[in-house]
Amino acid sequence: MSRRETAVWWAGSAFFALLSTSCERRTEKSRSAVRTLKKYIDTIAFDIGIVPARLGDTDPSPGLRSVDLHVRIVPREPHGVWPNGKAISADSLISAGEARKLIGVLAEVGFFDRAGKYHSEYVSNAAEKAPPPAGSKRYVLIQRTDRHCKIKVSVQDGEHFHIYYVDVLPWGPPVTRRLQALRKVVDGDAALLLNQLLAQVAVHSADRGDAANETRQSQRVRSPASSERSQFIRAAQALLERHRLSWEGREPVVVLNGDEVTVTFPPPKGVLAGEFIIKMERDTKRILDVKIWR
Repeated sequence: MSRRETAVWWAGSAFFALLSTSCERRTEKSRSAVRTLKKYIDTIAFDIGIVPARLGDTDPSPGLRSVDLHVRIVPREPHGVWPNGKAISADSLISAGEARKLIGVLAEVGFFDRAGKYHSEYVSNAAEKAPPPAGSKRYVLIQRTDRHCKIKVSVQDGEHFHIYYVDVLPWGPPVTRRLQALRKVVDGDAALLLNQLLAQVAVHSADRGDAANETRQSQRVRSPASSERSQFIRAAQALLERHRLSWEGREPVVVLNGDEVTVTFPPPKGVLAGEFIIKMERDTKRILDVKIWR
């Protein structure tokens, strides 16, 4: 792929991404949710969790499963860890400005139109002192059995109630797109944690496929032989070199999926962003797709 072809591909991708989000019209339900969240922005928290294994199945690759992004410092229980020592959950402070950007992203993709609105009492007997938030139900944790991603946005409503907006996405490409959109509007530790969560989504999607294609993918997705793997890596490195992108300090991951190959260069250790994902034809090494997470 030439420099011009790559530039055209990136420009076209940006255009269609913008088109797909701008086509989502904000309803009154969405506008009301945005007003509520911005009113109590100093108490807002975004709880983003993934469940890549069905209930009862063994998680094949324990790693980060939930990220909590919050504007204010509040007392928290220690985060859990897997038997291998890896964190199950993590949290990070974000600014009010970043919180507003996250709200905007969710509104553009129709999150608040689909999300349920719930409440819980901030103080005992709150319902005797004030009516529950309009249009909300009492929050009850429901255990799902499928693979999914759940996003919960919460604020404290004055002195009486917590308000929650909760939406669940079935496992598949929309999960990646949703997390990538959120990742683009935060920096620092928050960005690092979302990168880690996206890496876990990629691992489980590559290993097992999305819910609609799981059986087919499990038969097709595998690692290539070492000699063939080297050819794919060299082709990907040549592309990066032409565009003056460095892959130093990165251990590439190569996944063979039928007639296509994906070469991923993760960010170097200690770097928050800059992952390269290159998809090519297996036989010709022709570049099909290029993505860069910045």
